[in-house]
Amino acid sequence: TQDQGSRIMPLSWLEALKQSDGTPFLADSLSRYGYLRNPANSNGLPVGFTASGPQGNQFAGMTCAACHTRQISADGKEYRIDGGPAIVDFQTFLVDLRAAVRGILHDDTAFLTFARAVLGVPAPKPGDVAELRENVQAWYNLCLSGSLPIT
Repeated sequence: TQDQGSRIMPLSWLEALKQSDGTPFLADSLSRYGYLRNPANSNGLPVGFTASGPQGNQFAGMTCAACHTRQISADGKEYRIDGGPAIVDFQTFLVDLRAAVRGILHDDTAFLTFARAVLGVPAPKPGDVAELRENVQAWYNLCLSGSLPIT
């Protein structure tokens, strides 16, 4: 649960993104990719995902635990294994994350809904929406260049 310095994207963006069916991107704590739910994480992030930075300006990131924590069931009990190989689909996670961002960039109504959630106001100022769009577009452009902005 401790930050190791990685940064996927601002947490507020990840929380505001939707899947193609309209459900929140973080619905199911990303278990659809094999990540494990983390009941101790108040942001709905799975095991190995972190939120770091000052409140209101946090970044979502990952630690080694995201891909190296596994859970098995035996005799009706659940066991978590730290350091073992997880069964996760990181590639599909990245593809779907990029698609979710592409979806809001190509749909003005969806982007405004996203902007309202990220900016925390029902009627954001046009300049704030434009600045957010520029930042999201820059993130997306890095994805297209093959340089995913995940550090």
